[in-house]
Amino acid sequence: MGYRYRAVRSLRWGRAMSAAVAAVAIILAFSGLASAAAPTFRDPEPDRFVYDTAEAFPNEARRATNQVLRDLEARTGVRVVVYTLVDPGSASDPATADADSALLLTEWGLGGRDSVALVWAFDRGRESATIGIAVSETLAATGLDHGSLRSIVDDATADDLAAGRWLAALTQATVAVSVALPSNASTPAPGVSPGPAPTPTPGVFPGTGSPPSAGPPYPDPVSGRVVYDFAEIFTAGTEEQATAMIVAIEERTGAEVVVYSQVKPESDTVAEAEHDAIALMDQWGVGRKGIDDGLAILFDMDASRCHGQVQLYAGPGYRAAYLGNEERQRIFDEDMLPRLRSCDLDEALLVALQRVDENATPAHAADLERGRQVNALLGIVGAPLALVLLVGWAGSSWLRYGKDPVYLDDPSILMPAPPPELTPAAGALLFDGRSSRHTLTTAMVHLAGRGDLAFRKHERLLRDKVGIEILEGNEADPLVARNRRKLALGRAEEYALERLRSLAKKDRIIEPDDLPEFGKSVEKFDRQLEKHVAGQGWFREPPNASIERWSFRGGIALVVGVILAVVAFNLPSSGLLLLGAAVAVGGVAMMVVSRVMPARTMAGAMLFAMLAAYRRTLQKTMQQARSMDQVVAGAGLPWIETPDQAAVWGVALGLQKEVQQVLERSIEDLRSGQATPATVWTPLWYGDQSSFASGGGEDGTSVGLFSDSAIPDFDGMMSAIGTIGDSPSSSGSGSGSGGFSGGGSGGGGGGSGGGF
Repeated sequence: MGYRYRAVRSLRWGRAMSAAVAAVAIILAFSGLASAAAPTFRDPEPDRFVYDTAEAFPNEARRATNQVLRDLEARTGVRVVVYTLVDPGSASDPATADADSALLLTEWGLGGRDSVALVWAFDRGRESATIGIAVSETLAATGLDHGSLRSIVDDATADDLAAGRWLAALTQATVAVSVALPSNASTPAPGVSPGPAPTPTPGVFPGTGSPPSAGPPYPDPVSGRVVYDFAEIFTAGTEEQATAMIVAIEERTGAEVVVYSQVKPESDTVAEAEHDAIALMDQWGVGRKGIDDGLAILFDMDASRCHGQVQLYAGPGYRAAYLGNEERQRIFDEDMLPRLRSCDLDEALLVALQRVDENATPAHAADLERGRQVNALLGIVGAPLALVLLVGWAGSSWLRYGKDPVYLDDPSILMPAPPPELTPAAGALLFDGRSSRHTLTTAMVHLAGRGDLAFRKHERLLRDKVGIEILEGNEADPLVARNRRKLALGRAEEYALERLRSLAKKDRIIEPDDLPEFGKSVEKFDRQLEKHVAGQGWFREPPNASIERWSFRGGIALVVGVILAVVAFNLPSSGLLLLGAAVAVGGVAMMVVSRVMPARTMAGAMLFAMLAAYRRTLQKTMQQARSMDQVVAGAGLPWIETPDQAAVWGVALGLQKEVQQVLERSIEDLRSGQATPATVWTPLWYGDQSSFASGGGEDGTSVGLFSDSAIPDFDGMMSAIGTIGDSPSSSGSGSGSGGFSGGGSGGGGGGSGGGF
């Protein structure tokens, strides 16, 4: 019995507790309903129209909407109030939201004057909202009842509310109410102030009471204002609708649009109007900084205000993501121009903004954002990577294939002679690393030192021009025989001599004017000389082959870089521009590296070291000698038997200045009587006709050299001989603030529009 009693008692207590909980729940529910049915509103403020207690809108949007509603009351006498609150019950029930709006009119004492209340009810997460609408009795008496306004507002805001675009819905609702107001709305009741006059007034520059002077420069923009009708060509309703659409565009996409009109009769060409639009974009910073997604719609009007120029100028970001130049031009030609010609400026502006609004989709904004990301990757990652890859490719190839083998060379090593298998021209190529004008000059001096030709001076010629006389060397002459034995010809030198002989006339003279024809044979001479050194195993391949290959690769990279830069400039894309610049710089680097790509083999590196040693030997000998005969006799070099041979190898190894200094010392000894003309060597294969065989003049000082003074100019001789390889000319050879975000025209935007 005791157990059963306790069980019954427990059951009764459980039922009592359940009943108590249910009662409390019912009380709380009724309390919540009562709270939802009777929200508490803030006290009204005389000059305030937007009360965003739910904090659903940005500050800029609140100020802009407040300004629009203030202007609306000043013009029509109708006070429109926007009030937001967090009320989950009303957020899902339009009827409850309408009741809240009616309560607001009653509590604030607005029922006795023309007024509209728009109460926004949000759920706690601000993920859904309902707009409640209430119309005062006096306003309803003019023809605008609750049902009509509810239908208009619902049609205008349904899509934006469903998508959670609160700012766009606010703009559309404000425009819908302002458009729906009947034209016979009553004026403010006596003693009821509509609030202060709107500031700034359309067409009036704040603080002056009159429009500013035509820009540029322009007055500073006003925060929250996007339509500046200083030409006074638009109605207030048009300004409101334009403002609403522009604000909605920025809410959806972030793009910034400004409308600016001014009276400027002198702007009578498309170019002048485009200049004005660019200046406006840049001064105000229309568009987001770094994105340049701004659009300026500029009206430059004449005094009649029915004719002028219109520009729809877009920043590069806007042009790339939304409307290109051709698309904006079609808007002007097809939509605006017919209305502009009939002076319907309001419709011209609104239809243009409608087309802009239709195109300003979130998808296009997303494309722009992706484009920005790709642009950043191209500039931050792609450009450095491309430069590193191109330069790294060339550098690693040089390390693998172009770097000469390491062969010990010490300045203390003095070799008595170059390798016997080298001709002077081949030695010059091996020493320089590639064929050049130096190798051709060495070959010319080589032929002259053998007695195969001589360089002639003509009185009518300039100093840097020479002619050539083909000689038939006297083999019986011991000096000629010695020179030819020590200065043997290679295949390249034989080819050069053969080509020169074919150009000689009957008197065996090649005039300077005919020598450029020899330039056509220089390329083949170089190829044969490079083939010779590669065939001897001194280079991995003919030097110019590797130079041309890498120069071609570098040239391709340079062209690709320039093309990318041009494309980037026209898009525009700063990232692609950086990539193009990096590829172009990489191409230039490859072309520079190509000059050191020819690689000597180990045998070539050994010969290079031997030539360097021989050059030091010959250089030290020339520094101490007072004549070329002393260079031969005093040095005791078995490879050099005559002064001609010493001069030829001096040219091959770049010792022209040392030869010049020896000749100058010889002339000093000749003048002081320490030497005689017979003991002073001069290159008889270089001079004028009268001194070719003389070796000296009557006074013993004119030694027959191509020089204006008695001192030989061996450097000048080499420079003159170096012109022999010049090609003929016929061969073709030769050489922001105030509400905008700091964007602008971007240096690559585009204008569209024209006159009307």
